Amino acid sequence: AEAQHIHDYGGEEADRQLLDPLFNAYAALARARDARKPLEIITADLDVSLGPDGHVTNVHPQPHLEVHRLIEAYMIAANVAAADTMAVSNLPSMYRVHDQPDPEKVEALRQFLHSLGYRLAKGVKLRPHHFNSILRRAVGTPHAEISNQVVLRAQSQASYSPVNTGHFGLALTGYVHFTSPIRRYADLLVHRVLITALKLGGGGFADSDAITLTETARHISMTERRAIAAERDTTARYLSAFLSGKEGSHFSARISGIGRAGAFVTFLDTGADALVPLRTFRDDYYRINEAHHCIVGERTARTYRLGDAVEVELLEATGATGGLVAAIIGGGKIDKTAHKRSRSTRRGPPRSL
Repeated sequence: AEAQHIHDYGGEEADRQLLDPLFNAYAALARARDARKPLEIITADLDVSLGPDGHVTNVHPQPHLEVHRLIEAYMIAANVAAADTMAVSNLPSMYRVHDQPDPEKVEALRQFLHSLGYRLAKGVKLRPHHFNSILRRAVGTPHAEISNQVVLRAQSQASYSPVNTGHFGLALTGYVHFTSPIRRYADLLVHRVLITALKLGGGGFADSDAITLTETARHISMTERRAIAAERDTTARYLSAFLSGKEGSHFSARISGIGRAGAFVTFLDTGADALVPLRTFRDDYYRINEAHHCIVGERTARTYRLGDAVEVELLEATGATGGLVAAIIGGGKIDKTAHKRSRSTRRGPPRSL
């Protein structure tokens, strides 16, 4: 934040002499990024503040400043340089790969975007810029956040592999994880390869590493996903503990998921996710239409759709498990078209929320 303030408003001459060249070089990297058109999904990370007693004192989305993008650009440049060096060395290595989206996920995304009035190109080989055009159209609309979420969900998971198949999201033909300080085992393997490729001395890539590289890639991809799940679970527990004792309070939220259990909402102020069970709505009989991402009232045609802004009441907050349960108390729209579609495809009796 201090570096961003100096860049925006000025500072000591010594600080400017340090920061100005960094931002000038970043501008060149940004132009190269814009030319290759990588995927530009915007997500908000949460900042959880703890007090001296270990209890959560505040939760808020982290700001994404230009200085953060500068650091990301330099990290990507370092990773690409490492990948290029390894490619010409002909040594086995560990690449960070990201495949194209699964066609079934893309078709489901296409149908949802169509319900919002957006059209995703069909009959062409999709590139990141096709998704970016949708995200740009959504900027400044109520659909901006959910559009980023559903586009992200449609993407394949990145993983590690000894076979370089490129990185779809970053629009790069070769990419590795090579950061300083070393914080992943994949980084360590890349450092070892570079030591050997550049003849920098001992501690390089061993023949035993090459023999087990495929299994190693599988293992560290799995442990990465397990670590991400653990991080999400920890954040959910922090959020639930923060909201514990606030049962009965009302919050502004947005519907972030529709499933057989009901709806999922994300609180706008904290980013906490809560389940809205079917049993919590008593004003009508409701049907879940997973294909069209909505819940529709049988009598009233009141419809709650993925991405809708709603008001909710917090019913339960269980810090030990990270579970939050809420009830929607405001929002939704009368949608005769969704009601007709729901009736034409219904199976079995209506379900009460």
